[in-house]
Amino acid sequence: MIEEFENLFTSCEIYLDLQTIQDAFIETQNTDKSICGHCDFWLKSSQCPKEHNITGRNVGPSANSFPCSKYIPVEWIKNLKLERIENVNKKIQALKIKHPNLENFLTKKYNLEEELR
Repeated sequence: MIEEFENLFTSCEIYLDLQTIQDAFIETQNTDKSICGHCDFWLKSSQCPKEHNITGRNVGPSANSFPCSKYIPVEWIKNLKLERIENVNKKIQALKIKHPNLENFLTKKYNLEEELR
């Protein structure tokens, strides 16, 4: 009976760890969404087509809209994504050490090399 409870608690612990990794992985994927406002030209009325000057008045802000053809991601977005990938990697490595039988599953499910592209 005690062994069954230990198995149940271990299963719950694994589930919570996996959920934490899943949430961090999704956050990583959403980091560099190409949206207006994450662009190097944003709010520069002379360079941003969506913030252009019409009859002496600037149009905007255009944040969270679709990016235009001049979209160039801001440097801090790239750095934030790398930090988040590193965070997910640390969590995965810790879980692999804690539960070695999950290594194949984690490696297949969370392909972080693909996220770096």
